[in-house]
Amino acid sequence: MTARQASTRLVTRLRSRPRASVEAAQQAQRDGQQDQQRHFVESSSQVHPSPNHVARVPGGHAATRDSQFRLRPPRFGRHQGAMKVLLARPHDFIVAHMRTAVSAVGLEPEVLTALAQLETLRAADFAGAVISLAATSSVPATALEVFAAVRKKWPTKPIALSGLSSISSARAGLPAELKHLRLRSVSDPVERSINAVLYVTDVDLKQSAQQAQQALRAHFDTGSLSSLPPVR
Repeated sequence: MTARQASTRLVTRLRSRPRASVEAAQQAQRDGQQDQQRHFVESSSQVHPSPNHVARVPGGHAATRDSQFRLRPPRFGRHQGAMKVLLARPHDFIVAHMRTAVSAVGLEPEVLTALAQLETLRAADFAGAVISLAATSSVPATALEVFAAVRKKWPTKPIALSGLSSISSARAGLPAELKHLRLRSVSDPVERSINAVLYVTDVDLKQSAQQAQQALRAHFDTGSLSSLPPVR
């Protein structure tokens, strides 16, 4: 080998070393990025389960997304603490069963003791009211009088009616001043309207408790009818 050939080979060898080092460093960087991406994907799959994810509730029973509504806190705007539902015309059935249903969906039931008490209640604390159509009540006022007082105090708050009779009987028995109301059962779609009123029966609360609770939650979920101006 001549001196010229040796010199050329040495130069070539010296030039190839940096290139190899750079390529090795680039490969190591790519491998590190791939490891980070795999770790991120694995972590994300644990924090955000798929839509078909099945959770476990106490007792080991599987609970689908639809059946977990009682396990998740309801949405009631930015209000701090539990929103309330006014039991505006208390009856034994209301106090015993409706209180349980309201509490089950994360709301706090408050029993009205007199119509004059309405003036002391803050609209921001309440998601709505339930009025009994029963013949008697601990508040000495008719269902029409209580409905009118609540609607005057809270023009946009959702109102639900309750009673011991079927929804068809309740519709027929409404006073003339309330005939414009559209009563819907716990199985009917939610309707956001000033004249749409949820009607819950004693049978609903006893035999279809989960469906009744879902209907109550949906009815009171916004705390105000979105199609109307907000309460001041």
